Amino acid sequence: MLVPDFKKHDGLWAMKTLGPRGAKTIRTVSGMKWLAMQARCKEGGTYQAANPQYVGCKNAFKDFQEFAEWHTDHPDYDKGYELDKDLLVAGNKTYSPTTCTLLPSQLNTLFRQRHKRSVDLPNGVTRRGNKYVVDFAFSSESLSTERVYSGRLETPDAAFNFYKQLKESVVLRLADEYKGSICIDTYEALLRFKVTPY
Repeated sequence: MLVPDFKKHDGLWAMKTLGPRGAKTIRTVSGMKWLAMQARCKEGGTYQAANPQYVGCKNAFKDFQEFAEWHTDHPDYDKGYELDKDLLVAGNKTYSPTTCTLLPSQLNTLFRQRHKRSVDLPNGVTRRGNKYVVDFAFSSESLSTERVYSGRLETPDAAFNFYKQLKESVVLRLADEYKGSICIDTYEALLRFKVTPY
C-alpha cells in the first residue's frame, strides 16, 4: 500500500509514514520509486545480479528531496506512471532530473533493454540454429497484447532491420495512442526515438 506524497512539518518530503494504529510503515509514492531506483543503482546488489543490463546505472539526483520535488512537479505525476531513464537519452545509465521521465507501463516496457543472450548479435535478434529471428511483443493503450514473429531470416542484419522497422513503427503508433495522456516532452521524445543495433 502506498500513500500520496506529502511534506512533513519541517517542510521536507516524507519517504514513509506509519500506518493506522502503529501498523507497519507505509511508503509514499515518491518514496517507493526512490527505493526502487536505489536498488537498480546499487553496485553489486541483488537487482543488478538478476538484471545485468542495470550494471553501471547511477543515481544523479542529489538526494530524496530533489527526487521528490522533481517527481511531484512532473506533468504526469498523478497518473501512476513508471519512472523511466531510457527514452530521453539513448543508451542512458543515469537517473537524473534531465534524463528521466514518467511513462505508462505499456510504453516503459518498450524501452527496457533486455539482457542479450549473445553479445555478438544486434538488439532484438536471437539465433535459432543457423538462422536469425525476431520475436517481439507489446501492449497497446487498450492493454491488448500483440506479438510479431519474423520467421527465420538469413543474416543478423536482416533480422535487426526487421526489428528496427517494427519497433520504431510500434513506438510511433503508441505515441499517437498516448498523445493526450503524456506530457509534450515525452511525446516528442517518442517521435524522435531510433533503434540502435548495440
